[in-house]
Amino acid sequence: MKKLVGVIGCGNMGTAIIAQASRLKSFGFLVYEKDAARQSAICKKYRLKSVSTIAELAKKSDIIIIAVKPQDIEPVLSDIRDLISQRGKNKPLIISIAAGIKTVFLEEKIGVPVKVIRVMPNMPAAIGKGMSALTPGRFTVRQDMKNAEAIFKSVGETVIVNEERIDAVTALSGSGPAYFYLIFSGFVDAACKLGLDKSDAEKLLLHTITGSMSFLETQKFDTEGLIAKVASKGGTTEAALRVFHDKGLKEILSQGLMASYNRSKELSR
Repeated sequence: MKKLVGVIGCGNMGTAIIAQASRLKSFGFLVYEKDAARQSAICKKYRLKSVSTIAELAKKSDIIIIAVKPQDIEPVLSDIRDLISQRGKNKPLIISIAAGIKTVFLEEKIGVPVKVIRVMPNMPAAIGKGMSALTPGRFTVRQDMKNAEAIFKSVGETVIVNEERIDAVTALSGSGPAYFYLIFSGFVDAACKLGLDKSDAEKLLLHTITGSMSFLETQKFDTEGLIAKVASKGGTTEAALRVFHDKGLKEILSQGLMASYNRSKELSR
């Protein structure tokens, strides 16, 4: 039988999950969004059932995905806690994608033993190319993880990590797309200063990026080996790499990830 998945919150990530996972044959979907017009539009677009209250969703769902901002999660948990406790042995699996919200926080706020999974997805999930890290709570069993993996594999790849590693995941893949976009914009700006039209620079860079990533996948992530293949001794690539090395590019990237990691830990507290 189909598992009924209730999604609370239709922001960018909630909508991405709905768009991709609603195609799965083993799951049905319910949607609650406080913006009634947005809820109606999403349900119409993906041919889903809407509910008028969070309480209705909590009563009907086998799996509840909480896709709201961290600062909005306590009111949601408050709305569903009594209904979950009333369901006895038939309690739903709770999946939260709220950054910085620990599984123990979810368990304590609900107040009864409940299966929870914390997920850290990233923005490319919107086109089915995301990366999601899953970490289970104390009462979660293997089948719960399988169901969660099935849902999040619809928006990309998944890994399962211990919760103490989730802040590192946040720093690397959760925030990672923004780092790359900053670097890419820097390359385009530099290319324009060298005389290229912006549209040509963007096209050249985009295909260089996508081609490089596709090639990297075939080489077992041998970055050093690939650098050596491109950078001939005394050549143009080596000249650029020397500047990056002298300016401490790797250390700058390391410091940036550490700042993101530390901020994630602060939010978790």
